[in-house]
Amino acid sequence: MFDYSNPDNVWSFVQAALVTLGFIFVVRQIFIAREQNSISHLIHFRTTWNAEPLLSARQKICEDYPKTDNILTPHDDLVAAFLEDLAAAIQVSHANSKHAWSYFSYYIEIYYAMLGPTIENYQSEIEATYFAGFKNLHRDFLGMSSGVQTVGKIKRLIEEERRAVEFRIVHS
Repeated sequence: MFDYSNPDNVWSFVQAALVTLGFIFVVRQIFIAREQNSISHLIHFRTTWNAEPLLSARQKICEDYPKTDNILTPHDDLVAAFLEDLAAAIQVSHANSKHAWSYFSYYIEIYYAMLGPTIENYQSEIEATYFAGFKNLHRDFLGMSSGVQTVGKIKRLIEEERRAVEFRIVHS
């Protein structure tokens, strides 16, 4: 039993309580900082995704779809490299996968459907790890998606990307 009459016991209890509360506070602050860092990284990725170079590359990929060869164009490479970077950020916990999924899963699913055959060709002929992060991210996010057919989504994405470029031209 705890002896409240002894001042040393009371002081020890107060110290233990303060240390415990301090530890809880520090752990909570670390969690909050990690979430804020993840959101900051995702904001950066969203800003980059909607910036001119990637928007133009996405438009060009849509214009060239379906591909008639397995040659990776600079536009293909730019979009795939961006999504590879996103996969790397998620892998090292710089970006939360659930937050990334909520914004990028649609694009990852469709752009992998459009670029996947070319990437897989490069992986089999040149380097097996070529855009492996993008491929794995696609696999992981596809498991979290609704399962709606990709073919219809590709047509929809092509129209949406055309409109996004038109919007950017009109409002710049």
